[in-house]
Amino acid sequence: MSAAIPGRSTVTTTEATRGFGRLLHRVARGEDVVITRRGGPRAVLVSVERYGALVQAGVAFSASSGGSRR
Repeated sequence: MSAAIPGRSTVTTTEATRGFGRLLHRVARGEDVVITRRGGPRAVLVSVERYGALVQAGVAFSASSGGSRR
């Protein structure tokens, strides 16, 4: 595992792809997981409950990230 954000579990995109089912179980138990690519954080996987709490707290989310897809 790579270190991207202190205090958060991190996995590379390759690890996330190979172990997606395991990541879903971890997230369902309340763990937030940072997914990294080329050494930098690119996404955070959170439970539906946590996402809902963030939305209720007023955290803004956008369907369009503005980034390019590879």
